[in-house]
Amino acid sequence: MSVHRRMGFIYDFPLEFERRKILGTLQDGRQISFVDSDVRRVWPHTRELSVLSAAPEPNAEENLRDLLDQDMPVLRHLEIVRPLPDARHAVRSSPSFPTYDLLAHHFPLLVDLAISDCVVNVEIPIYSHLRFLHLEAYTDDVAHSLRLCEFLAILGNCSSLERIVVREYVDVDNVDPEGVPLLSLTGLRKLKQVTVVDDARVVSEILSHLIIPSYVDIHAVALARGDLHSAFRTMVPHYRYGRLLVLREATQIDVHDNGDHGCIISAFSPNRIGLSMELIDPDPVLLRLPNSHFNTALRRDGSLFSALVKTLDVFQQSPIRRLDFKGNFQKVGAPTWAVALDRFANVREISVEDNPSATGNGLDGFLRALCAPSDARQGLVASLLRKFEIKTAACDFSILETVRRCLGTREFHYAVPLAELQIELLLHGMEVSQRIVDDWERILSCHAEKVILRVLLPTNLQGRAIGEDQFRC
Repeated sequence: MSVHRRMGFIYDFPLEFERRKILGTLQDGRQISFVDSDVRRVWPHTRELSVLSAAPEPNAEENLRDLLDQDMPVLRHLEIVRPLPDARHAVRSSPSFPTYDLLAHHFPLLVDLAISDCVVNVEIPIYSHLRFLHLEAYTDDVAHSLRLCEFLAILGNCSSLERIVVREYVDVDNVDPEGVPLLSLTGLRKLKQVTVVDDARVVSEILSHLIIPSYVDIHAVALARGDLHSAFRTMVPHYRYGRLLVLREATQIDVHDNGDHGCIISAFSPNRIGLSMELIDPDPVLLRLPNSHFNTALRRDGSLFSALVKTLDVFQQSPIRRLDFKGNFQKVGAPTWAVALDRFANVREISVEDNPSATGNGLDGFLRALCAPSDARQGLVASLLRKFEIKTAACDFSILETVRRCLGTREFHYAVPLAELQIELLLHGMEVSQRIVDDWERILSCHAEKVILRVLLPTNLQGRAIGEDQFRC
């Protein structure tokens, strides 16, 4: 399978599309390739085609229409792409967008359909045997060209669907005055994943009209436009616990901002099914992996990560047992952390990884928050915490002293003792011996049943870390 990187999301397709080309794979595995102006040379092969990928220029679109009017009795994978006019620009000035028709009797075995920046009228019987549907627009003439009620009707007919990706294709503004009814997807027993990519408000509206069962993975992706701080909260659907049923089973939350590798909040159940909310670059012509994003000052200074932490209240009704934080902690103060942690009374495990570009001081606020009294119940926040994992960078061992004081304070206020403490410290600017690491491990082992302290130096990042022994108090 080829992996497409030209779209906002990677998806698997048996062929990588080529501009101005009609590509195909025959039943016996042979591949064919013709320029879009010479499409009639494909006709002798139509009854043998199992895969077809077409990316014609505007002057050859009629040729593709003629091809799609032929019988393709064994075709299983179909991709229709309108390529961008110039690799450097995502703006097109054309009199009209291409429209194609797919008639059911021509495509009796079609299971995968990917439509990119064009309009395809599909006869209803085709939808009933689709496993994968990808609808994407990236120019103004096609963007939001499918009304929400029409989109829901399509989904309702996709009884065999396993995955759907829709990006900037659905119009949520021009709706019937009487409103748009909800669509329950609980009857789609094969459905595994729903991905919606658009402005945060549009993502929310689409998901708010779907009842998605708990066995379906949901990927909500907002394009980085406007107020980035509010994007995550804006994309949350209305009545989320009645719409996204997996939230009732979510036991873990990840809040990750990994530089160019992702800006995402995920809440998922023990089988790793859940809701992911992500922020991505809106530029469609970047050749990028699905988690490769914009690089803004907001993300570098940690203020966007702070906004993610403040959004955790949307999950507070979920039975969360584990919290995982990864990002630049510098802009998240102790009061913000304390409020966030206090929302999850039954959390048993917490993992924190401060941005390596920081000096370790970003963790101070988090550790102070762990010593804060709960506003919702007696005792401290996260009073049932049993496993604590820390990964950070520092110029000395002072962060370990801060951890020791934090754990001592929690014990004084009758918090449940830690069963396991893991610390990985990237140490800059000083020499360190195994004896010093051993001493710190013994000190910390008095605050947890099991302690693992790993110290990494810039010179031994690829080798064995200093301090991999385990100590018990």
